[in-house]
Amino acid sequence: MTRSTRTTTALRTTFLLCVFLAASADAQTNGPVPATFFGQHFIHPASPWPVVEFGSRRFWDTGTRWGQFQTNHSTSQPAWNWSALDAWLDGMRAHGLSDALFNLGGQTPDWLASGKDPKCDYNRGGCYPPADIAATCSDRDNTHTCDGQADGKNLGWRQWVAAVAGHINNSGTGVHIAAYEVWNEFTRQANSGNEYLAWKGSTRQMVRLAEDARCIVTGRGAVTGTGESCAQVLKSVGLASAIDPAAVLLSGSAGLREAQKANFYAYMNTPGASAATEAIAVHIYQASAERAREGLAKFISGLNSADRAKPVWETEGGFGTTKALTDHDEQAAYVARYYLLLLDAGLVRVYWYCFDNAAWGSMWLKNGDNNHTGDGNRITCDERQPPYGLGAGKGCLLPTGKAYRQVYKWLVGNTPAKRCSNAGAVYTCGLTKPDGTELLAVWDASQKCSHGTCTHSSYSPGAKYSQYYDLDGGTAHPISGSSIPIGAKPILLQSSRKTR
Repeated sequence: MTRSTRTTTALRTTFLLCVFLAASADAQTNGPVPATFFGQHFIHPASPWPVVEFGSRRFWDTGTRWGQFQTNHSTSQPAWNWSALDAWLDGMRAHGLSDALFNLGGQTPDWLASGKDPKCDYNRGGCYPPADIAATCSDRDNTHTCDGQADGKNLGWRQWVAAVAGHINNSGTGVHIAAYEVWNEFTRQANSGNEYLAWKGSTRQMVRLAEDARCIVTGRGAVTGTGESCAQVLKSVGLASAIDPAAVLLSGSAGLREAQKANFYAYMNTPGASAATEAIAVHIYQASAERAREGLAKFISGLNSADRAKPVWETEGGFGTTKALTDHDEQAAYVARYYLLLLDAGLVRVYWYCFDNAAWGSMWLKNGDNNHTGDGNRITCDERQPPYGLGAGKGCLLPTGKAYRQVYKWLVGNTPAKRCSNAGAVYTCGLTKPDGTELLAVWDASQKCSHGTCTHSSYSPGAKYSQYYDLDGGTAHPISGSSIPIGAKPILLQSSRKTR
């Protein structure tokens, strides 16, 4: 790449980010940040309930995919085993968590799939649409996806959506699915360069899945491929009314690689797709939190004006594998900056992946396990020993978990008051507490951490701020001079006087 190309690219990126931030100002919450902005994944049934605060959870990698529930190979009398789901729902009730996000698609049962490929996620038929999505399934183009047609009964999918949504809604646990995501990472297709594929169907078939699900859950919309009304769709699965009109129907989740974005745009431009999409789901894994916001800006800028106006949910994301970002302090910095910047970008919710996965965005470890970072910077959990141990039977909270806990306290209940901005590598994001106290999150993205030592620069906070908090705990540090050290890990400045 030439210098002129680099300059042009940088200018284009800056322009897109400015346009995106201006647009997201309207989408950004005008009131206090709700607890539901903080979403979590936790996937191991044997793990204790997470020891960090969060307002919602996403069901994924939890033994709750479509192909893991149906116990027979039938659309005439489908049978289901809900024991794994019920255990999670009971846990939510026991801990007072009522809000969740449920992913509907991502593992078509092999017996119903329109094709099979060893590159499919989870099972050989998992990335294919169901065979009955098309009236005829001749596969003349040899893609094993029913020639991309979407004019069939699609009864297997309809029964699955009606069964799982109805079971949760009538579980008696008080759990409400705030949103249903149509398909997990459907933009991972044959052209995306991914090792495993999430979707081998056509855009019309994905629209069909979305429209059927939307009719059954919310009662809204119609079916483009067949001309059916929602009343007809509901009747096909024995329902007289929609299961939960208060729920939101999310798109299948998009990735931010160029090919994945192109796949998402192609889908959204397919007849019926935009109408069936009440909010947009995106997965954000980037090398830095700042790049996450920039990547999101580019993604949103590629949508048409109607779709740009829709709410955006980050339904999965983080720094990814612990081998991708190896230092524990850098990981903690990423967590805090990620939530600060994605709130500023106007996202409705952010679901971190994953609280209890030792090798992927981990925040917690079980006793005796270790955090695999790949460079020798490793924490082994001794649950009885500080600074990570939580006590016998509780495991260890990693620096990422502590950072998550702190930034939750910084944001929830407080109101964004000053857009995040940067002067070079120094970023600031303003907030206001309910009593009018002013807060300012500050960090220097050019600073680094390595094996317990972090570099810092000097920052002048001004006379307004009298103390600050860091990510290590809740103790306030007084500001006694004209400058304070800032580094990769954000700190939160607090004013000495209330504004009201």
